[in-house]
This record gives sequence, C-alpha cells and structure tokens, in this order.
Amino acid sequence: MKKNNMRPMFTLLFPLLLAGTGNAVAESMEPLPADQLDEYQQLLELLEEQTTIATKTRLNADYVPGMVTVLHGSEVESSGSRTVWEALAKVPGIDLSIESTGRKQVVVRGIGRTYASGNVKILLNGNSMNSAEIANANPALNIPIEQVDRIEVIRGPGSALYGEFAYTGVINIITHSDKKRLFLRAADGQHRGGGGIYSYRAPDSDLAIDLNLGHWREDGQEVWVDEDTLYSKGIPQYSNAPGPSNEAQENSTLFLNIEKNGYKASIQLLEGGNGDHFGINEYLPPDEGSIIDSQRYKNVRLEKGLSGGAVKEARIHTSWLRIKEDKEGLFTCTPGNSYPLSDGDEDFCDTDYYSWDTSQPILTDKRHIEERSTAGFEIGWQETGGHTPFLAYEFSYIEVKKNTVESGQKGLYTEHYSLITPGKSRRINSLTLQDEYRPSESLTITAGLRHDHYSDIGGSTTPRLAAVYRLGRQHIFKAQYARAFRPPTFQEIGGAVDTIDPAKLESYEAGYLFKGIDNDLRLTLFHSTLKKPIAFVETATTLGYVNTDDSVLYGIEAEWEHRFEYNLDVNGNISYLQTEDNNTGESVSGSSDWLANLGLNYRPDGSSHINLQYRYTGDIHRSIDDTRSMLDGYSTLDATYNYTPPSKYSLRIGIKNILDSDVVYPAPMETYPEDRPRQGRLWWAGMSYQL
Repeated sequence: MKKNNMRPMFTLLFPLLLAGTGNAVAESMEPLPADQLDEYQQLLELLEEQTTIATKTRLNADYVPGMVTVLHGSEVESSGSRTVWEALAKVPGIDLSIESTGRKQVVVRGIGRTYASGNVKILLNGNSMNSAEIANANPALNIPIEQVDRIEVIRGPGSALYGEFAYTGVINIITHSDKKRLFLRAADGQHRGGGGIYSYRAPDSDLAIDLNLGHWREDGQEVWVDEDTLYSKGIPQYSNAPGPSNEAQENSTLFLNIEKNGYKASIQLLEGGNGDHFGINEYLPPDEGSIIDSQRYKNVRLEKGLSGGAVKEARIHTSWLRIKEDKEGLFTCTPGNSYPLSDGDEDFCDTDYYSWDTSQPILTDKRHIEERSTAGFEIGWQETGGHTPFLAYEFSYIEVKKNTVESGQKGLYTEHYSLITPGKSRRINSLTLQDEYRPSESLTITAGLRHDHYSDIGGSTTPRLAAVYRLGRQHIFKAQYARAFRPPTFQEIGGAVDTIDPAKLESYEAGYLFKGIDNDLRLTLFHSTLKKPIAFVETATTLGYVNTDDSVLYGIEAEWEHRFEYNLDVNGNISYLQTEDNNTGESVSGSSDWLANLGLNYRPDGSSHINLQYRYTGDIHRSIDDTRSMLDGYSTLDATYNYTPPSKYSLRIGIKNILDSDVVYPAPMETYPEDRPRQGRLWWAGMSYQL
C-alpha cells in the first residue's frame, strides 16, 4: 500500500485555513463600527496591488480577470528565496523541477515536466524572453532576487494578450529602478555572489538612469548518484556512477534604463550556465565542476510613450533580441557502450564502427544563435460610456544565424545532423483587441481577441471573456473563459515525426476573494483541456516530436493570509489537481495531486524578522509505460533571520531544508533508479547596504 504523505501537511494547513475562513465569514456578516471605517479604508489602500499583466491597463490585482499573484522582491527575499525560480514556488499551483542537463523547469498546474518546453511565457520588464529554438529562458529564472522589484504571475492561459507560449501561465519579472543598493551573499556549495543597483534622477529635467548589476557562481552541493542508465542497460563498467553529478551554476545580469521626454531605452544582458547534471543521454557525466551549457541573452528596446485627448496611454516600440547557446564538452557516452538501434546499426558509441580511443569520453559541442527583431504599438483609450478599448499590433522576425552539432573526441570531431537548418526563419504578425466594459460600479466585463499568424505554421486565434463582480468592499467574484496556444519550436519542427500542429488549451475558471481587516481569502476553481499537446515520443515505431492525445486537468487553489497582530502574520496556500489523458485515462506524467505552502512571519522588534516556510509536494505521477509506483512526495522547512537596524546595513541568514528531507525529481524509467536527487540542507547568508 502506498504510504500517505499528506498527514503532516493537512495537520498544519487545514486548521489554519478553517480558522481563516471562519473569521472571514464572521467579518462579512458583522458591519464595521463607525470608528473603524477610516482604519479599514486605509488598510484596503495599503493592500492594493497595481498590475498591468492581466489587461495591459493598470488595475488592482484583485480586480483583474483571472487569478494574478504579485510577489514583492523584498518579501520573497526576506523569506529566503535567492532567485526568481526559487520565489515562484510560493505561487499556488506552481512546482519546480529540472530537466536532465540542469535547466530549470516551472510546472504550472501539473504541466511542465512532461510534454515539450514552452508552456509558460517568460517576460523580463515586459520583454518576451522565450527562444524560438526550445522556448527556454533559463537565465531569466536565475536572476538574483535582490535585483527584482516584483514578479507578476498569471496562472492559466494568457495568449489573448501575450500570444505564443502563454499556454499554462505568464511570468513577468520586473527589476528594480529608482533604488541604490549593494549586496553580497554566500552559501554552501561554494556559492558566492553580489551586485549593485544605482539610480540617477536629474533635478532640473525628466532624465532618469537606472543601472542594475548582479552575478553569482557556485560549484553546488554534492549530489551523490549510485546508478545511472548504463546500469539499467547491464553495462555498469562504462558508467561514471557511483559519483556526484555536475551541479555547477552561474548567472550574470545587467539592466540599463534611460528615460527622457517620454522616450525610453533599455538594455538587458543575461548570461547563465550550468553543469550537465545528469547528462544529455541520462548517463552520469564526470563531475568536473565546470560550466557545460551556457546561454547569453542580449535585448535592446526603444519605446516612446504617447497620450492626450481620448488616448489614455499609448506607446510605440521596437526591440532586438539575440540568443546564443553554447554546449561545450557535453558528456555523450563512454566508447564501447553501444547497443543495436532500431535500424540494425550501432549507435555513436560503437568502437567497431568509429575509431574511438577507449580511454577518453565522447563529447558533444552545440552552437546555436538566433535573432528576433520586433516592432509594434499599443493604444489604450479613456473610458467612454463604460468602455475602455485597447488595441495592439506587433510584428516579429526570427532567424537562426547558426546551429551546429559536433560530437567525438578531442582532435576527432565529426559533424552531426542538426534539427534546425541555419537560416530557418519565422515571421509573426499579431493583432490584439480588448474592451473593458463597466455596466456598473461593481461589475467589469473584459472581452479580448488576439490573432497570431506565423509564416511557417499558419494562424491561431485566442479569445477571452471574463467578468469581475464586487459585492461591497469585501467580496469579489470572478469568472473567465480563455484559450491559449503554443507553436511548435524550431527544434520540434526539425525533429517532428510528421507535420506538427500548435498545441492549444481551453480553460474555464471561477474565483472568489474575501478582503478583510486581518484576513484575506482566495479560492479558484479551474477546468482546462489540453488539445494536441506536443511531446517527444520514443518507442519501437516512433522517435521524435508528435501531437499527443488530449488531456484534461481540473482542480482548486486556496490562498489565505491572517494578520494576528502588528508583529505576526501567517499565510498559506494549497492546491488540489486532477489530470487525465483522454486516451489512456491515466494521470499526466510529472503532475502532483497536492501542493501546499505555509509561511510564518514574526517580528520580535523593529530590527528583527524571523520567517519560516513549509513546502509540501505530493506524490508525483509516472508515465503510463513506467511500471514503478508513484514517486514519493516530500516536505521541506526553511528558516530565515533578517536583521535590519536603523542603519543602512541589513543582514540575512538562512537554512534551507532544515530537516534535510529527501527532495527528488522524477527521471524516466530505466534511467536513474533513484530518480534525480536534489541538494539537501543548505546554509546561506546575505548582506546589503543602502546607498
């Protein structure tokens, strides 16, 4: 019988959620005394979260269509998050993972570990960062949280505004501006990093300059692996196991903004990299502590803001994005561990067919460069007769400048076939129409429609219809219908078994929000259908990317926050998810039925702040052809002590995974018998100085 990992999570969360709900109901039934009305109104104003991510018009986050989470950089920093990726685990319905070579994955409502990449749209200060090659934006997820002002997250489809890859969610990372700060940090695994933020405002003009720099590097804590795929193949003599995985990581960032007279120029440079972790073929690489997979993003953007008359806000913009990826010395195999392929030939490791030196590993180098040029405009009109129209148009041209793959040994490299032909290009025309209609002060209806036409795969139209109803000050009801799509990436097109179509998603959501004096409660119900999801399939008859069978996912997400006193508050969320493949009736591989977070903030005095974070991930479903039982879930407990005296200095000390729980991400069957273990208990410290 499968063991039950839910008891500790239920024991902690459910009494708190029930207590919060009870207070919420009581407060909603009892009118506030007159002497508390002013205090109540001030609190509501303090709690307002202004965001543009859901409608492109500035609204309170509670009033926008769908469910939007806003993570403030200062808050997630004080709770122990060190990067954007780590902070996202606090969002309801989001789980974290890595793929075999160490690139970060964001799993939204069960989607992200399986199917193919590109299920989440990643924006950096409003600029799209997903590559056309594999739709990845790994360096953006590794941005130090000290550089981040806030992270805005849409759970669910966002293609009606953001087009491609806004499939299961949208993440907009907004970096700091108008701030002066230096920061340093260190941690286990030889982690060291730092950076600085500087802003200049000319006193006699509207000139504004913001510079934001960051860098970190680590060798990583040792992650020990006893057996890898070669053990499953019965040839352990060719394996590097037992041994540690290559957990090296680094990330460098530079953000520069210059604004004057309504013009804005911005430069975003990101460079990230990681070791090859568990290997491209699920063969454990040698632990050399070196960066194997490097990505470099360069983005330049120019825009001009306009307003006047009936136009509330408008802007024209143009940008250029260059993405360069280098995999150098990627461990491929050990000479001699060959096995027959389906066509009867031997694989690339065959020492009979290739003249390999059996004392040296076979390595792979990959070079990819793509460029995207974009231009467009957005216009938002003033509200007239209850209507607030919005119009946007954008044109993008994407071209692959280089894509090569070479494998072999030093001095004996041979060029392999590439899934992407250099010169491969794509032109995208996108038109967005939206109207926010307010028939009354309490009701807002948002209707939107976007059409994206691709020169290589045709067009996709994604509608959205949503309503937000405010019943008094405390109760907000939401409902939304939306569609989303993700086009096949260049790699998926090149490696497709046959013609491959865009994946589509159709979603229904309903939500309820309660806003009290010392209680906030949010409930979300959702039902989504994944149509023609794209996945890599490897069977005796099929090898490559295909559109797979439709799947259904539905569930509920609950969030709660209670402010006991001025120095103590508790917040938590819990997500329940069910997924089903329409063909097999089985759950979607890589999904968890339960996710939960619980946080406690205690401020014993004006200088100290103690934060505890509990995280629960339920048992993880395997693929249908995997005969193993579900991967056991896990719980972690983190603690952070923040010391912020009246001086300009501040200090943070934390322990992640205090109880040293086993955190394991799933691996395919017949690869790693113990799946992909992650790092255990970790100590870290950070210091900052306000200039």
